Amino acid sequence: AKFISFEEYPQVNMGSAEVEAGKEVVVTLLIKNNPGIAGLVVTLKYDDSVLTLKDAVNGELFSGFDSALNIAWDESFNVTGDGILVTLTFAVAEGAAAGDYTVEVMVRECVDENGENIDIMATNGTITVTEAAEEEIMYGDADGNGVINTMDIIAMTVYIANFDEESGTSSINVGLGADADGNGSINTMDIIAVTVYIANFDEETGSSSIVLGPNS
Repeated sequence: AKFISFEEYPQVNMGSAEVEAGKEVVVTLLIKNNPGIAGLVVTLKYDDSVLTLKDAVNGELFSGFDSALNIAWDESFNVTGDGILVTLTFAVAEGAAAGDYTVEVMVRECVDENGENIDIMATNGTITVTEAAEEEIMYGDADGNGVINTMDIIAMTVYIANFDEESGTSSINVGLGADADGNGSINTMDIIAVTVYIANFDEETGSSSIVLGPNS
C-alpha cells in the first residue's frame, strides 16, 4: 500500500471558534481529501453542561441528512466533493467558566456506494469561552438607542409616572441607562441630570461638560 501523508489522508475536521459566555457560536465540520463516500455517520462529544447544540444545518455535499444523537449523511452514489458537511450552532451557558472546550468528532461509519468501509480520520475542534464582557452602560440613554436626547427624558418621565411603589416596578420598560446618575434607582434626580447634560451639550465637539453615571 502506498504511504499517504496526513495532508492527503481523507479527514473530517471540526472548526474552532471563540465566544463569550452566554452567547451563541457557529462552527463547521469539513470533509477534506474525500475519496468518494456514500454514507457517513459521526457522533459529537462535548461538555453539555456548557455547550448546547441549537442547530445543525446540512452542507451542500449530501442530499440525505439526519441530525439526532448522531449526525448522518447518505447518498445512493459516491459523493467526492470536499467542503462543509454541517454548520453547527452552539449556545454557551451563561455562567460558563472561561477556557477551552473540546468538540470531539467520532466517526461511527464511513462507506462507499458498494458498502465498503472507507478509512477516514477525524480532528476535534475547540470552542474557547471567554468571560462575558461587561455591557457598557450609556448613562442617561433611557431608551437604549445610543443617543442621549429629549426622548430619554420623556421615557424616564413616563417610567416614573407608571412606577408602582408596592411592586417596585414600572409598567414601562427602560434601558439600564435610565439610571443616569448610576445610584441604583431611577427617579427625578435622573431626569434633572439628563436635562442638565443636554443643556450643556456642545454639538460641535459632540460632548457635554456634564458627566453622567456613578462618577458624576
